[in-house]
Order: sequence, then structure tokens, then C-alpha cells
Amino acid sequence: MLDIRLIREERERVEKALKNRGLRVDLGELLALDGERRQLLQESEALKHQRNMASGQIGLFLKE
Repeated sequence: MLDIRLIREERERVEKALKNRGLRVDLGELLALDGERRQLLQESEALKHQRNMASGQIGLFLKE
């Protein structure tokens, strides 16, 4: 199994190695999906941060 970072950083080398082994893989589609996944993870982390900030504020209001 190939590390996605290797594919991102050395796409041409990976494509050449796969071609030499007789495999045809669309790395463009793979990298597009990886980019979408990374974007969704960033959005998820931002939402978690907002939730945590709101929870902290609610806690402060309840203490008053």
C-alpha cells in the first residue's frame, strides 16, 4: 500500500512505477478525492472548535 503523502509529493514517480508494473491508476482522481477529504477534515475541525468555544461560553453563563 502506498502512502498518500508519497503520491502527493512524487506523483510522476509513482505513476511511472505503476506503469512499469503494468497497472493503470487514475492518480488525478485519487488526489482530487484526497483534496476533498482534507478540506472536509478542516471544516470539521473548525466546527468542533466553534462547538467547544460555545460550550465554554455556555458554562460561563451558567456559573453566573
